[in-house]
Amino acid sequence: MFKKLGIVTNIWANEIANGRRFDDLMVEFGANGFRDMEVREGEYLRNSEFGKTLQKIENAIPEYTNNEFKTICNDMWDSGFDPNKTNYPMLFREIADFVEKAQD
Repeated sequence: MFKKLGIVTNIWANEIANGRRFDDLMVEFGANGFRDMEVREGEYLRNSEFGKTLQKIENAIPEYTNNEFKTICNDMWDSGFDPNKTNYPMLFREIADFVEKAQD
């Protein structure tokens, strides 16, 4: 049972309200040995910098087929992903940076 210990991110609401970044909390979470995370969306997350990124992703998704978006997502986990080959290079560079932090 304890091998699957994780964290539910809505407990970070106060931290985010006090100016902490979601991605920094995520990295700290991993550094403390946690590996499983459930992200519960709420206003605290939507109103954060990370929430703005989520909104940009939601706005971009309709321009891709399911297979195109799946390919982009899979490629981000592999080395050599080039955000410039997407319709939203700045957004996908931002996402790729987040994915890099999340990989460990």
